[in-house]
Amino acid sequence: MSDPNQEAIRAISEREFCGAIIKGDARATDAGLKADWFTVPICRRIFSAALAVERQGRPCDLATLEGVLDDDDLDKAITIAAETVTTALADQQADNIRLAAMRREIVKTCLETARTANEGEISTTELLDGAVMRLNALSGQTDDRGVISGTDAICGFYTRLTSGAVEPVAKTGFPKLDRALMIAGGKLIVVGARPSVGKSAFLLHLAVKALDVGRKILLVSCEMGADEIIGRIVAQKSRVSSDKIERHELDDSEIVKVAESFAEIPSEQLFISERGRTVRDIRRMALRIRARCGLDMIVVDYLQLLDAGQKTSNRSEAVGVVTRALKSLAMELKIPILTASQLNRASERNDSPRLSDLRESGSIEQDADAVLLLHAPEEKESPERLLFLDKNRGGECGKIRLYFDGATMRFTEMQGG
Repeated sequence: MSDPNQEAIRAISEREFCGAIIKGDARATDAGLKADWFTVPICRRIFSAALAVERQGRPCDLATLEGVLDDDDLDKAITIAAETVTTALADQQADNIRLAAMRREIVKTCLETARTANEGEISTTELLDGAVMRLNALSGQTDDRGVISGTDAICGFYTRLTSGAVEPVAKTGFPKLDRALMIAGGKLIVVGARPSVGKSAFLLHLAVKALDVGRKILLVSCEMGADEIIGRIVAQKSRVSSDKIERHELDDSEIVKVAESFAEIPSEQLFISERGRTVRDIRRMALRIRARCGLDMIVVDYLQLLDAGQKTSNRSEAVGVVTRALKSLAMELKIPILTASQLNRASERNDSPRLSDLRESGSIEQDADAVLLLHAPEEKESPERLLFLDKNRGGECGKIRLYFDGATMRFTEMQGG
């Protein structure tokens, strides 16, 4: 029995890809797809018509499709094109269509092999040879776009190099850190700290900085609900104590400040998930958001609360599965992923934390592009925080002194930091 969710995703992929073809952002002849791989009838007919038009040397659009599709199909094509929100994911949609077709063919091959085996009319050797031949034929239809030639890599690199300065997704607001750390591309950035030091607040600080410059953020929280997250953002913006906001103990002037802060929060750019428990969950949400309106950064709070999604022999191995999956997702989506990590208790006895203080540190050290370690001095009530940039692939490391106002969840750089 087929999975209704998978069928729905496949149908969306087919409609989105056909919309991209009609809008001129994808070509049917370049996709490496076959018409019979499309399960939605109108999409199969649109794709076949697009192939015919492009093979005649003409661009595929609504005008050229008019002479190939009948009036009813043309109306449906117009609707599909109008409903296609983004065409930037055309390659991803083509991959979805290809993989779904491959899975159907694999299931079909296995069922036919099982039926023939039960009939017992041919030898086991012939049965296996036939199955292997059919599966090998399928493997030849897989996509090879994951392989990039050296020439293409050099040309791509030069094009990007000469296209202007790289803009970070967000700046931290701390000049010294911004000079050293570029939050951009497919980076995995980890913020480590002991409990109650402010690592969740620091992640939220970075997310808000990105929102303030127009970025679209997916914030996955494994321990806070949407109300608490919004409450903390409101505290940052309004400078009203988060405790008072949480307890609804506001005087008239504070209510006004909170209400006015709503206008400063670009809510249409923020997406919050309370249910992401595996990287697969996060990937699924990210792809849907990106297809709908684009996505610039993912923030995950926090690393050790994510489930590996598979059986592992110990906690260290499970964290390794998670960190590798997060890094792979960042590279796939070409956007930075920021996450937090617990530090072990030994870090409290040191003047400064080290990479080895990260819980299950081996995989985190290896997979992260940058590691920031947030440290509180011995005086527990002190608002001072030390932020150590202890790993920075391709950049310099260093230390800055921060002031943390726990009431309003605000970080500022201290003089002489």
